[in-house]
Amino acid sequence: MRSLTNAHIDFRDSAIRHARCLLKSASLMVLSGSLMAGEAEEFYTANVESLVQSKCIVCHRVGGVGSANLIFGNSASANHQAFDNYVNSPTKGAKASRVLSKIVGGSGHGGGAQVTQGSAEYQAFSDYMDLLSAAEPVTYTVQASAGTGGTISPAGAVAVSTGDTASFTLVANEGYELDAIGGSCGGSLSGTTYTTAAVVADCSVTATFKATPTEEEADGASAFVERFYVNILGRPSDEAGLNGWLDVINSQSASAVAFGFLESAEFVSLNLDDAGFVDILYQTLFDRPGDAAGTEAWLDQLASGRLREMIIYEFTRSQEFYTLATSFGVVAVNSNDESAYGVRAFTERFYTLVLGRQPDVAGFDSWVSGLTAGTLTGGDLAKNFFLSEEYLSQNTSDSAFIDTCYQAFFGRDADEAGKQGWLTMLSQSSSRADVLEGFSGSAEFVQLAASYGIKAYRAGVVASGASTSQGVARLSPGANAIPTLSTIVLFIMATFLCGLSAVRLRVRA
Repeated sequence: MRSLTNAHIDFRDSAIRHARCLLKSASLMVLSGSLMAGEAEEFYTANVESLVQSKCIVCHRVGGVGSANLIFGNSASANHQAFDNYVNSPTKGAKASRVLSKIVGGSGHGGGAQVTQGSAEYQAFSDYMDLLSAAEPVTYTVQASAGTGGTISPAGAVAVSTGDTASFTLVANEGYELDAIGGSCGGSLSGTTYTTAAVVADCSVTATFKATPTEEEADGASAFVERFYVNILGRPSDEAGLNGWLDVINSQSASAVAFGFLESAEFVSLNLDDAGFVDILYQTLFDRPGDAAGTEAWLDQLASGRLREMIIYEFTRSQEFYTLATSFGVVAVNSNDESAYGVRAFTERFYTLVLGRQPDVAGFDSWVSGLTAGTLTGGDLAKNFFLSEEYLSQNTSDSAFIDTCYQAFFGRDADEAGKQGWLTMLSQSSSRADVLEGFSGSAEFVQLAASYGIKAYRAGVVASGASTSQGVARLSPGANAIPTLSTIVLFIMATFLCGLSAVRLRVRA
């Protein structure tokens, strides 16, 4: 029989082996998480994005001289997707060799050689092309549903590869017509076919139907539209115009009609001052003259630079407008109106909170278009505002920066403990970009963005702090990463096997 000392030594050795095995399991867990998050995108972010920003984007950008088939921006995730779409079309890896040829000056590359073949930069591109060509496309689910009075086809869960679109056919039952088509995918309707925007996350398409208007209801809709002609344009309707607006009010909403008239070239050409504009809104959308206090408040907002578009939205979302529309038997607003307002209100708050000003029309429209199309997330927009030259030129202190982050991302003042945690990160060599990753990946920002109908981030990019970007974990100070189920299973299996190994060693002792 072995001595107690020898048994102790064997037990110690088995424990060491078990610990080593657990460490290996931990490595497997990390690798699993990396693969689950998308190995190709992570490699791109860490090794290629900096090269794109320093070399390729000079030409391959909106308005640049590079090929329109490959356009880059400020988002690493979007730039990876641009490469994915280009390289893997029409088949997997179809243009990988073309990319590698162009970056060294071949294949008629107008930008000439940007890297040297055999260099570390070239190898990074080469490895990325290999990963991109081998990677299976990410698949998302579009959940399609229809309300009473019609159908949508296909219905239920529809699998769509990332970046692709999905099309649905809408059919109204007898006595019904399409009321609205909404959901979180974004898209456009042509006839009876609805096509989503590029799908970059799980999303939904929802069709609602309504009873076809009776003759009496149709008369109410005509009267509603006619008063817009008289109040806004100062003339009676023409037959073609009236019928066109009736189609709008029946297929969309009274709000859509209001915007159509108030943003028409005919109305804009009247060049009304702010007072005249507000008076028109009161008379047309509320059916009354403006009260002194209300008029003054709206004029103050316009004087500060607030866009007329946002003032119209505030009027059409009011109870008074709802009551007026209902009295004519027409729908005041629908889900699409609310979604459009949410996108605009979300964008507007970052102008006012981060830049300290009202939006300019061109910039505002650009951000709204990106959010609506799904090419931008709420996090993308937020980080771009904070990293813009306009904000950086303010030279804010770290304390003021954190205070603004709390207001912009969370809609509240900073709590002392949380603020101190972020300031500590900044004092320990973390960058403001790192802090922005933490805020944009937080559960609190997810909730705020959702209240505006906005996705905070793309599915698979941030998940409870489990993913990383450029090596920086997307975690708030004190937050915990939540491992995926597959990671947990992998860890348990590894631990079990290691345990068996340790038991065998003890038995042999």
